[in-house]
Amino acid sequence: MNHLGIDVVGKRKCRAALKDDKGKILDEFFFGNDGDGIHNLLSRIQSHGKCSTRAVLESTGNMWMKIHDMLEENEIDTKLANTYKTRIIAEAKIKSDKLDARILSDLLRTDLIYESYVPNKEDRDRRSLVRHRITLSRTKTKLVNKVHSILDKYDYQTNLTDIFSKSGIEWLRSLSSQATPVDRIILDSSIYSVHRND
Repeated sequence: MNHLGIDVVGKRKCRAALKDDKGKILDEFFFGNDGDGIHNLLSRIQSHGKCSTRAVLESTGNMWMKIHDMLEENEIDTKLANTYKTRIIAEAKIKSDKLDARILSDLLRTDLIYESYVPNKEDRDRRSLVRHRITLSRTKTKLVNKVHSILDKYDYQTNLTDIFSKSGIEWLRSLSSQATPVDRIILDSSIYSVHRND
């Protein structure tokens, strides 16, 4: 069994270290965190014969997803390391202040990786949609509050129950002559954004 440690160095670059069961380095290299780079990674893994490989990489933002999915699709058992907890283990066991590809490979080889849960693609897509909806909702609330702030500033009042209904928007637009040009721009853009996202 070979053990692949992947240090996600940044958005564009990763470092890989492939070791055998005895901890001997078989290969060590940088690769791009993109389609070509990941294909290069797979070619390098396959160049070491038919010995099966398992891999581990750090959970760094969203930068791990492409690599993890491609490795799994190529039937490489891949773990996602909880960076914080794995770092504590690394510092205790290996006495290093840096969690790199070699250390990840050693921790995988000795079964000392503290894993993070990896939801399947469908669940990740659902979570992304939910997060996006929450962001839109918060943005809408901020815009609505901005409109109410301008209405309070000029002491505008209405009997309408929903100022973002069709008649409410007509009323809001009728206020243009009374507001300053800057407040008018803020009001118009806020009304447009809220109404557009309803």
